[in-house]
Amino acid sequence: MSRISVTVVLYSFAWLSTLCPLFAQESPSSLVVAKQLRNAGIAFHDQQEYLKAVSAFSESLELFPHAEVYVERSWVWMDRGKVEEAIADCNRAIELDPKLSPAYFWRADCYTKMKDYSRALDDCTTAIEFRPKEALSYMSRAKVHYMLEQWDRAVEDIDLAIKIDSTRPIFVFRRAECNAMMKQWEAMLADAERMITLDPNSSDAYVLRGEANLALEKIGKSCRDFAKANVLGNLSATGRNQLASFCYSYTFEGDHDTKQMMSLYLNLHRIQDKAIEPGATAGLPSSATGE
Repeated sequence: MSRISVTVVLYSFAWLSTLCPLFAQESPSSLVVAKQLRNAGIAFHDQQEYLKAVSAFSESLELFPHAEVYVERSWVWMDRGKVEEAIADCNRAIELDPKLSPAYFWRADCYTKMKDYSRALDDCTTAIEFRPKEALSYMSRAKVHYMLEQWDRAVEDIDLAIKIDSTRPIFVFRRAECNAMMKQWEAMLADAERMITLDPNSSDAYVLRGEANLALEKIGKSCRDFAKANVLGNLSATGRNQLASFCYSYTFEGDHDTKQMMSLYLNLHRIQDKAIEPGATAGLPSSATGE
C-alpha cells in the first residue's frame, strides 16, 4: 500500500475522536502539543526521516495515547522493516479503538509480509466489516488472495474496490495481473484499455495491452504497444531490456512470422538507455496475422 493511500485513509478519521472519553480530560496545552508532534511525525515520514518520525510519534503518544497515532507509527516501523514493532502498534491501536478499520488492514499488510495469510485474511475481512465502503480494504484482501494463488477471488475483491473507486489505475492494473495468471486474455486486454483511458501516459498499461495482444496472436498490435510503452519515456532501462528479451524470445520460439517483433527488439537493444524516437517504429506493419 502506498504512503499517500495510507495517509488519506488515516486522515479520514477525526483527530478529536469522541470514541475515547479520556480525551476530554487532557489539558488543552497537552492536546495542542500532541497534535503538533503528530503532524511533525507525518512530515518526517513523508521526508523519509524515519528516526525523527518515530521520535515525534512516540512523544505525541506519551502526551496522549491516540489509536490513530499508533497506526501511523506502525507505518513508519514497516518502512524500516520492523514488522513485529508495526504489529505491536496496530495491536495497541485496536485495544484503544476496536473499530478502527485502518489498524486492521495495516496489520493485515504486516501479516502478509510475514506470509501469515490466514491472519491477514481475517484482518482484511474485519476491516471490511467496519468500513464496507473503503476500497483499500478490498484491495488488501485481494493481495492476500493473489499470494495464495486464488486469482478468481482476488478479482472479486478488486471488482468491489473498483465499484467503490473507479478512478485508480492501480486497481485495474492489479486485476489485469490476476486475469493474466488465469490466462483470461480478453479480460486482461479490457483492463489494459481501461488503464489507458484512466492514464494515457502509463507505460505499464501499454505493456499489459501488448502482452494481451501477443497472447491473442495480434502480433502487429503487440509490437506497437511495446513500442509505445518505450516512446513514453518512463520505462526504466531494466524495463526496456525486459521487453527486448520478451520480443527476442517470442521471435525464435513463436509459430508466426515475427519480423516486426525482431525489428522492435533491435530498436530496444540498440538504444539501450535512450527512448525510441516516434519515427523509429515507422517500419512496423500496420496489421499482422490475427488482427
